[in-house]
Amino acid sequence: MNIRPIADADLLEVQRVAQVTWLHTYKEIYPEKAILAFLSQAYSLDRLRDLLRTDSNKLRRLFYVVADEDCIVGYGELVERGYAEYELTRIYLLPAFQGKGIGKRLLNQLINDVFPLCRLIAWVEKENGGGRSFYESMQFHVEEEIEDNFFGTVTHLLKYVRDWE
Repeated sequence: MNIRPIADADLLEVQRVAQVTWLHTYKEIYPEKAILAFLSQAYSLDRLRDLLRTDSNKLRRLFYVVADEDCIVGYGELVERGYAEYELTRIYLLPAFQGKGIGKRLLNQLINDVFPLCRLIAWVEKENGGGRSFYESMQFHVEEEIEDNFFGTVTHLLKYVRDWE
């Protein structure tokens, strides 16, 4: 497995991974219509190209992919929210690659590539048991719960936080 910054050639593969992982992860939580509406916005080629341009011009956003030979199997993104505070805005692996420590390697690579880092946050759907287990295994704790509207579906998000002293 190779973890590296996203490249223009990766965009279609990232779209594919997003489609598979979102439908797999959230099929019991959100209506498929809502998932597809989100994917069409957040993972359009134009949106991904904008992120790629931002990544190459700004050090305070990291978007990495996980490649298995020539195939992208996952991705993760950190965005600076304040001095030494980042948000993990996305981290997903294809289902066949989950539970093998790859997500932890990806997150650790992202963490190691930003400095300084004092606080990392991630918003997780309350019903996403797999996501919650992942964050808890990475020493995050729940700090807050909010109600959100996801494309017409009322949901509850948990704010997971990890602090460094």
